[in-house]
Amino acid sequence: MIKKILVPTDASTYSRNAMATAVKYAKAFGAEIELLHVVSLPPYGMYDFTPRHFNDEELAEMGRKIFAATTKKVDLEGLKVTETIVTGYPAAEIAKAIEKDVDLVIIGSQGRRPLAGALLGSVTQRVLADTRCPVLVVK
Repeated sequence: MIKKILVPTDASTYSRNAMATAVKYAKAFGAEIELLHVVSLPPYGMYDFTPRHFNDEELAEMGRKIFAATTKKVDLEGLKVTETIVTGYPAAEIAKAIEKDVDLVIIGSQGRRPLAGALLGSVTQRVLADTRCPVLVVK
């Protein structure tokens, strides 16, 4: 039985497609959705290499924008959707989130990170390799 679906998002087209798919599954199974955005570490300034640390207000604003873009064209009526934003290394933070009673991960095949894998994004590849939870990869 699918009770909780994790949807990692970076607001890319692939993440938005993953969310649309997650909504269909959640409605079919009566599951809740957890949207997760990971602010990559170390976050650097655009033109220098000084680590950039975000305060809680900045993280909350980033999350609002990412989650709004991800859910823009989907009907969430009747669904329980939680939104979580964390800082860290995306694949590692997604793996941590999966450990919290997630029954299914629905993830985009590629995201907005440079140096993505040839067929799948590097984060998606790591999630597939590092988790025992079922993972649905969406284009």
